[in-house]
Amino acid sequence: MKDVNVKIEGHVNVFCKTKLWKALDAIHKEYGVNKSEILMSFVEHHFKTQDDLLVGVLQQVEKSLQDRLAQIQAAKESLNSPVKPSINIVNVVPVKKEVKAKPVVKYKKSDFAGALEGALEESKPVIAEPQDEKEIDYESQDLNFDQFRYKRYEDLEQIGITLSNTEFIKSPLLYNNWKNGFFAMQASQSLDLWRDGDTIAKICTKQLIRFENRNTGQMDERQPTVQTMFRRLMKQIAKHGTHAEKNFLLKGKRYG
Repeated sequence: MKDVNVKIEGHVNVFCKTKLWKALDAIHKEYGVNKSEILMSFVEHHFKTQDDLLVGVLQQVEKSLQDRLAQIQAAKESLNSPVKPSINIVNVVPVKKEVKAKPVVKYKKSDFAGALEGALEESKPVIAEPQDEKEIDYESQDLNFDQFRYKRYEDLEQIGITLSNTEFIKSPLLYNNWKNGFFAMQASQSLDLWRDGDTIAKICTKQLIRFENRNTGQMDERQPTVQTMFRRLMKQIAKHGTHAEKNFLLKGKRYG
């Protein structure tokens, strides 16, 4: 059934600016065609879909959409605002469900299985866990590592002056062997990035620490701290840096 309340045609009053009015008036005077008919014929000739009418009013449409988006955002913020509902708390005693322990079945491992397990264990990729940060150097806790956040390789001589006679530069942790080959390779890459012009903070974004998220059970990533990256770079220079780099850092002295 046709809805009689829906208007499907009607009159539109249009205000014509000077340029358009002059063109319509000239055609009317020369050919005697009504201005409204000229304008309507032009529209019907070029109009195919609703989008055709939006070409000249894109700016107004964009403003309308932005206003609508602002209203939606305001409504969203209103819904997300903390509201303390009135809740009656009822103490419920949880029902303890008896969980039967599964019997542990021990299988005798064959020589082949043992060898296979060992080979698989050795083939696992080495993951940079946060272990590097757990090695806390208590002798350098009075040093503000944040001051080195934006230091570059060209600042090494000044860094050496800052660290001169500090407990940090004397700490044996700076001269200990790397925990394994992965950390040695990682430190070498860190120093290469520093030599290439990156700040210490920038290197932190490139050498992420991979670890197993205990909440999700999935592998996750995070940035190392500036302290960790700074110690990594200084240790790499103290152990494997060039003669000039060691001289800038250690001032000709040898600790550890």
